[in-house]
Amino acid sequence: MKKVLQELGEVEGIVGSLIVDADGIPIVECLDADSELVAATCVQIVNSVRDALAKLEEDRLVQALIEPAEGKIFLREIPDVGTLVAVSEKNVNVGLIRLALSSASEKIRAYREAL
Repeated sequence: MKKVLQELGEVEGIVGSLIVDADGIPIVECLDADSELVAATCVQIVNSVRDALAKLEEDRLVQALIEPAEGKIFLREIPDVGTLVAVSEKNVNVGLIRLALSSASEKIRAYREAL
């Protein structure tokens, strides 16, 4: 899974990524920032969004984009694995990164199923 995150880091604008389990613990990471803090924060966000979606009678979160002042945080759920988090620069090609996250999540899911 580390290799998938390293490949994701080659996408223009991505500065780091990690996979977080449901408890907010990093499973694997390629991130210079405090991965435990990023992981815990992202899980709180994902849980809040899930609660809101449940109230709207939506079945699950696929992906989300958080835009703080100095960059972007992309979240993509990987069923039975956790949440794929990518941190990027502010001015990036959002569509390209979403495609890269989709591809990475499929590779991670395939890897997990092979275990």
